[in-house]
Amino acid sequence: MTKPEWNCFVRNGTDSESPRHSDFGFHLSLGISSFVIPASFLCFFACFSNTALSSEAPPAIAPVGDNFTIGVYYSMPSVSKQDTFGWEYAFMDMARHGVTFIVTSGNTYANQWSAIKRWGMKGVTAYGELNAYHGPGQWSREKMLPGIEEIRGLRDGYVWNGEYVGDAVLGHVMVDEPECSGKTEDQQDFLRAWADTYHDLNPTRSAYVNHCDPPWFDLHQKVFSCSVGATICVNGHRIVERVNEAKKLGGDGMDLVALSGSLGGWIAPKCENVNYYGFGPCSEEVQEWLKDRNIYQDVYEELIAAYAFGADGYRVFLYNFASGYAVAMVETNGIGKADGRWDAFGDAADDVRRSQAWPGVKLLMDGKPFEDRGAYPAGELRLTAQAVSDSGMIAQVMFGKSTNGGSDWKSIEDDTAPYEATFPAGAGETIIFRAQAKDTDGKKSIYAANMIYVD
Repeated sequence: MTKPEWNCFVRNGTDSESPRHSDFGFHLSLGISSFVIPASFLCFFACFSNTALSSEAPPAIAPVGDNFTIGVYYSMPSVSKQDTFGWEYAFMDMARHGVTFIVTSGNTYANQWSAIKRWGMKGVTAYGELNAYHGPGQWSREKMLPGIEEIRGLRDGYVWNGEYVGDAVLGHVMVDEPECSGKTEDQQDFLRAWADTYHDLNPTRSAYVNHCDPPWFDLHQKVFSCSVGATICVNGHRIVERVNEAKKLGGDGMDLVALSGSLGGWIAPKCENVNYYGFGPCSEEVQEWLKDRNIYQDVYEELIAAYAFGADGYRVFLYNFASGYAVAMVETNGIGKADGRWDAFGDAADDVRRSQAWPGVKLLMDGKPFEDRGAYPAGELRLTAQAVSDSGMIAQVMFGKSTNGGSDWKSIEDDTAPYEATFPAGAGETIIFRAQAKDTDGKKSIYAANMIYVD
């Protein structure tokens, strides 16, 4: 494995003045469909055939297209008490960075799931079902039923302003990395019984498990995830292996779970880590290559690799600060960390969606950039938008205003450029404005959005 064959990074971490996108124009046929891919993907296809992967590496898996989910783990305010911003800003910030899936930790309520749903996202709750395990002979299905029935009642009772929003809850992460910590056969039986009971009582929802390296325990879960230290050029085969492991246990595929951070910081210093995480055989050259990378590059490439190597989705641990995690994407004030990891996440999400021919949109205040969480005078506020589509014509731009954190929206549609809408802004209001472009093929963009305060 040689250093020149590894260094093939394209993105530079800067935004253009137009709606975020890379250069397009290269078409790849996967035998299933043809789609346009960003220039940064060209590196991946060149590297895949040139890396020193074993000839025994599994065959590549085609990307899943629009079904690919992009997600984050999020600690609700009841858990992340250090944060100085609320879920209202967090959900907006996730949506404008391309998030479609949330793993929530902490108490959640109907208005919050309404906001999640209206941002076009879905999610699951989490986790730690083994907290109710008290040893052999101390558990039974009958003892599990009341707790699961209570949870089902809460989720099925999520109604906001007369609309059922509990359908945004897709399931529950019941255990994290069971293979790493080791689980007795009785503990595994407990988790299998819990999953079976959960599925019986929640036929439209799924039990999720985040696994360690294969082979995996079969805990009767329906959705599988696993961490992989992947870059565009290295370790794609490990994604494919884990997708195959999930299918072997009856799953449809695997979501890649990532910890944002520096590969050079937590893998490069020790050869045992370099080899264990698939970057070996270890050498000074390999260690230096890892150290030369930056966090923006690591986060960007891992999301791209998850999509390109056939994972069902990608989700990063962790969006916010809870318990002081160094892997958080944003600071306690909600601003992305200075190393660019949150920008990298958003840029990669945007490139994946643009490769699927989603349009792009940029939201402006009367033709000028918003001041995020800025103060604006009361009165009539004129929003404008720039929209672009690589596959066809823009059909309309949908503008929205919410004064309760995204739980409810007032909308205005404009189907003629230049796209604009005017909304009233009352003194003392906290407002979220958003815009979404839709093309003539029915594809919709990632939201552009901003929160403001009205004087």
